[in-house]
Parts: sequence; C-alpha cells; structure tokens
Amino acid sequence: MPKAMTRKQERERTVVVTFDCRHTRDFKFMYVPRTGEMIWCLKCQAMAFVTGWKDEYRVKCDKCRFSRRSGQAVLTAERMAGRHHRLNPQHEVTVWYGTNVHHTWTVLIEALMEKGEFTKALLGRSVETVDLPPF
Repeated sequence: MPKAMTRKQERERTVVVTFDCRHTRDFKFMYVPRTGEMIWCLKCQAMAFVTGWKDEYRVKCDKCRFSRRSGQAVLTAERMAGRHHRLNPQHEVTVWYGTNVHHTWTVLIEALMEKGEFTKALLGRSVETVDLPPF
C-alpha cells in the first residue's frame, strides 16, 4: 500500500506551472494558480495565461535532510535515490511523483543480519577502525 504524504511534505511540495508564453515557474502547492488565470511572467516581464501545471519527480530521505527535484526525469530521480541509499544503507529513500510514491529504497537491517550479510558492528564505522584478524 503506498504511503501518503504528511502535511509538512504537502506544504513543501512544488508544482511547475506553464504559461502561454512557454515559460515555466515553480509555485508552492498551496499557491498554484488555476488554468486560465493571468499571472505575471518573470522572464517575459508581461502578463501571461496559465496553460497548465505538471507534477515532478522528487527524491526525499526519511532519515536526513536529503531532498532533490528532477522535474520529469525519472531516471535521474532513481539514480539520485539509489546513490544516496548506497552511501547510507540505513536510510529509507523515496521517489515521489506529485503525491504518489514512485519507488522506495529501504533495507531491513535485521533481515540482513539474520542472513549474515550485514553486521551491526560495522554499521557507521570505517574499515580502519574495526579490528579484523589478519588472514
């Protein structure tokens, strides 16, 4: 079952709005103008009609401040999420498309410890600080 956005995540969500002059602008979700409304285009320095808005892909980590936007590039979002999760395996990284979860990277450390593939002693330590027997 996909998880829902929290109220804080909903407030921080941004939407890309397209104008009839073909320029775009980011708006907070709470302040998105309606289609057909006239808004000042910052690039043209003139009034322009809103033609629509698109959701975008965002990467958000639940354990730290990592958050990135990738527009419509789903491969870029997945690559950023995969890299962050690879560097921080205990973090849960989610790729959002609008308010929907596209993909979640999560590792159940306890399950890996039972299999013997992951030891808690090495979590967060570098190899130099761990005493290993010489082979």
